[in-house]
Amino acid sequence: MTATGGHRVDTDPDEAILLSVEIYFSLFVVGFVAFELVRHRLAIYFNCRAADPKASCPLAEQEYGFGGWVLPVLRATDDEIMEFCGLDALCYLRFLRLGRKVAGVSILLSLGLMPIYATAVQPSTANTTTQDLVARLAMANMNVSLDPNRLWAPVAAGIVVTVCTLRLLVAEYKVYVSRRHEFLGRDGLQQYTVLMNDLPSSLRTHEALAKYLYRLFPTMVDSVHMVMECRELEAQVIKRARVRDDLERAMVLAVTTGRRPTTAFKRGQVDAIDHWTQLLEKLNVSIRTEIATLRGYQAKLHESMNDDSLEDALCVSSLHDGSASSDSAPPAVSVATMLAFMRPSAFVTFNTLQATQSALQMLQTDSPTELRVRPAPDPADILWHNLGRTLDNVTSWQFASSLATIAVIVLWSFPTAFVTTLGAMQQWRDEYPAVERTLAAHPWLVDCAKQLAPLGLVALSGLAPYVFGALSRREGLASQTEVDAATFAKLVTFQFCQTFVVALLSGSLNSLLPVLVDSPYLFVTIFSEALSLQASLYICYMAILIGLTLLFKLYRVGPFVVGLLYYIFAPRLTPRDRRSPWKWLSPMSAVETCSQSTILPSYFLVLLLVLVFCPITPLVAFFGGLFFFLSEVVYRRLYFFVYAPGRFTTGVYWPSMYRSIVRALYMAQVILIALLWVKVSDAWTNRVAVTSPGTVPASVFEEYAYWFAMAPSVVVSFLPFVTYVVDSRVCSLYLRAATFLPLVDCYRIDAVRTGAMRVRSATAEQHRDNAMYVQPALQAGSGLKTEFTFEQAQRLFALKRQPTGDHYEPLHEDVSEPI
Repeated sequence: MTATGGHRVDTDPDEAILLSVEIYFSLFVVGFVAFELVRHRLAIYFNCRAADPKASCPLAEQEYGFGGWVLPVLRATDDEIMEFCGLDALCYLRFLRLGRKVAGVSILLSLGLMPIYATAVQPSTANTTTQDLVARLAMANMNVSLDPNRLWAPVAAGIVVTVCTLRLLVAEYKVYVSRRHEFLGRDGLQQYTVLMNDLPSSLRTHEALAKYLYRLFPTMVDSVHMVMECRELEAQVIKRARVRDDLERAMVLAVTTGRRPTTAFKRGQVDAIDHWTQLLEKLNVSIRTEIATLRGYQAKLHESMNDDSLEDALCVSSLHDGSASSDSAPPAVSVATMLAFMRPSAFVTFNTLQATQSALQMLQTDSPTELRVRPAPDPADILWHNLGRTLDNVTSWQFASSLATIAVIVLWSFPTAFVTTLGAMQQWRDEYPAVERTLAAHPWLVDCAKQLAPLGLVALSGLAPYVFGALSRREGLASQTEVDAATFAKLVTFQFCQTFVVALLSGSLNSLLPVLVDSPYLFVTIFSEALSLQASLYICYMAILIGLTLLFKLYRVGPFVVGLLYYIFAPRLTPRDRRSPWKWLSPMSAVETCSQSTILPSYFLVLLLVLVFCPITPLVAFFGGLFFFLSEVVYRRLYFFVYAPGRFTTGVYWPSMYRSIVRALYMAQVILIALLWVKVSDAWTNRVAVTSPGTVPASVFEEYAYWFAMAPSVVVSFLPFVTYVVDSRVCSLYLRAATFLPLVDCYRIDAVRTGAMRVRSATAEQHRDNAMYVQPALQAGSGLKTEFTFEQAQRLFALKRQPTGDHYEPLHEDVSEPI
């Protein structure tokens, strides 16, 4: 507390923590109770999966009393999560469980650390009565010169939390490998298909690539689908769908209003129904013609390679000299022109898992930049416009994206530093008299500023996914899952740099910056001092995540806003309008996908805070453990009741999550080592003062304190080496093992399926499924029709005039013809 002119200005961080706990914990409790009271009345909104037959699961179909769903979702096994939610959901929920376990270990350690820190010997001049509670329960409260042996307590805590975290990581990776192999061994089209990129020019036709693969995998190739350049065709398909929707709306308007609507065309008004009908027919014809032309280019391009040998199939020169095109291609279209319509990518489906995994694990060509093979994503997840980009193109865009990411992080540091310094009112008061007078006149502004700092960090973190998501989409990745994984990597770096480093230093930047400019070698000391000062900021930050972020997810605030905009702006004239998304808007009752790339970075930050502050400020672990536990409850409900099942997700996040956790462990160890060596430096400085002339040491610890403090510092310095050894072994053993399915397992699975007469190429249904890896635009040649005719619309949407006015309502008549 600071007295100024009869007013007291509060600068106590303990009160900031208590205020955050009162506000956000109370908000969470009240919000949870209110949620339980309203979820029965809004079941279609809070239990979307039960209303969708394709997404429903047993837990979502049951009825629960007040809070009755909590225990069932917590008791849900990994097998149930894998079956009804997907591999990515399982990895995410197990990560939350891992964070809860690490926080639990830290809480157990804190029960021994906090008494040791609180009872540390203080100098006779120290005023312990006014010291903050957080500071008294932290390592900064110890005086090494008076009692250096207490440094063994944080060292022991650092060793225990490191060993426990590494053991948990190894166990999680083993589970991930097992679950990943279970997914790769399924009898689905995705498991039998690979994506081949950077095809040489001689293999950019269906027949040439099939001939090449038949020589390498005899009788094992089921289908080959080349990716073609058809942006104009895709634009026509999109336009045709829009014309079809406009025609249906025009027919409904004509029936409901009694007047045929008009539309502008060539500087005049024409009948809308006739205009959209004619345009739809023209687009159907144009699309069929365009598809036939593209297919013709592929056939004519293959005719230029009329040799049956594998060597000539791999020879590129026959396609570059243009001589072959003079006989087989029309004079108006050269081979180079036809080749421009063939992207260097193709989807290849095999009829055995052994062939699929062999294609993935073996080197296909002697050129490292050609014929790169990778697992095929789920057809619904493919970004078709990114397929066909060469390795050089993708690498260039990824490099540009990395540079843009660095620039964004640097520029973002300025608003982060400003927001964080709002909570350090003591510095503002010391440097600006106007702030001192304002706070003296309005003391409530201090409490407000203390809450604005962590709130600002949460708000800035909420904007980052949109920026980095846009950068990741430009990198040429083949699927949306890969884009999300790239966004996650950028957001983890952003969270570490902004919410941890920048926020950590900016809170005390005004007072520490002059010292850092004069003595740059004191950075470690300055960083350790800032770490002890900013513990309360991160505790408030986690309280906000609990009270606001989790409630927003539980109440689906984002989908509610999107659904409200959809209700206001989206057209809802036709049945198709009422059940389909419009632009980027969708109804509130629609199942949503879980965007892990925007959620996981915040949990990585909390785990980093738990690991860093476990031996330094143990109080942080209690808030981190509570956050992980409540998050697991909330997200288990969301996965079983709201989120769309990701049955075709491949667990792509776990390797990135593992690397992020290991880096967080390294950071926690480096900070602990730095803090302990700073303590040794302090003991050395105090030794000079104690042994000065005329001074008698109080004990042998005061005279040789730095020697006693050096021993635990040396021991803890070996922790990064231990982590490196374990990490290297895990990566060497499990990284490649999780990427591919062992060939011996493939042989066993293929033998069982072949014995059960389930060879993939033998079923007609599989041939239909193979079309899933054909570009949607190339399958749009059958023509598009409206959902109903004008006569059917007249019967379905017939109106009667009310005798009291001009109000119209639909007649409830049976429609004999199906619509």
